[in-house]
Amino acid sequence: MATASNVAGTNPAQAQEFTRPVRSLWSDAWLRLRRNRLAMASIVYLFLLALVAIFAPVIAPHSPGRPTTTELRERGVYRQAAWVVDEKTPKRSGIWKFPLGTDSAGGDVLSRLIYGTRVSMVVGFIPMIFTLTIGITIGLISGFAGGKLDSLLMRFTDIIFSLPDILFFIIVQTAFSQTAFGKTFNGLLLIFLSFSAVNWASVARLVRGQVLSLKEKEFVEAAEAVGVRRGSILFRHILPNTLAPIIVAGAFIVPSAIVTEATLSFLGIGIQPDTNPNNPFPTSWGQMILEGKSAIDSQPWILIASAIAIASITIAFVALGDGLRDALDPRQ
Repeated sequence: MATASNVAGTNPAQAQEFTRPVRSLWSDAWLRLRRNRLAMASIVYLFLLALVAIFAPVIAPHSPGRPTTTELRERGVYRQAAWVVDEKTPKRSGIWKFPLGTDSAGGDVLSRLIYGTRVSMVVGFIPMIFTLTIGITIGLISGFAGGKLDSLLMRFTDIIFSLPDILFFIIVQTAFSQTAFGKTFNGLLLIFLSFSAVNWASVARLVRGQVLSLKEKEFVEAAEAVGVRRGSILFRHILPNTLAPIIVAGAFIVPSAIVTEATLSFLGIGIQPDTNPNNPFPTSWGQMILEGKSAIDSQPWILIASAIAIASITIAFVALGDGLRDALDPRQ
């Protein structure tokens, strides 16, 4: 008896060759993301930075919060990078004990750079969590409830969205940086909250738009028809289908937060420098840029190293965000 494949003119081996295993959206997205070499390189680089941040006390050759006796003797003298020789002032010539040289306090620039990774990673991810939590909550409620509540929440969102970010950060930092709350974790907590307070609006508008589109779909109408509770529809059917754009938005929030912290520290109103050796966040790349600006002629690597670090981590997150956006696009 002829099989269906023979009737169709195709033998079983050819039919098997053209069949494709069923994959979910997330499996397809991961497959597409793996083909993006720049995005995968960014993931590897960010993973290495995360390891540097976690194991900074082990990796750093010196403590940035407590200079050694040698460093104390060299305060006020910028030692150059290890490969630079200063014939006029031998004391400023580089040595491999301090690969990137020293700062004005005699501290090791490389150690400060390593510890600054902690601040950038924390400043990137924690505000992202706060921002997404607030934005997703307001966006879900506004889009699903509709009516007067939707109008009220969106008008409030529009007001927050219209606030100039940097001006708001400067006002908050100036007003509260000297308070007990503002000094918590060297001012990091204040930066977290001030960043999240104004950046959730774009996430809320994104989520609301997704919810308004999804709640008109057939699978939502079917769930309502069989008597599924509204809360279950929202969290089990609508929210999971909004995750793709939310993940992409989160990937772009991180570099924005990192640049914001560096900007505030450069202006002198970011995290506060601390010499306490037990402080896990003693310095930041923004502080190094601020110090390096005034020492550009004496010790340029304070500025160059921190600027390269900020630029590289920002480019990595942006590249990852672009890769996620392409991978999670259903049109692909």
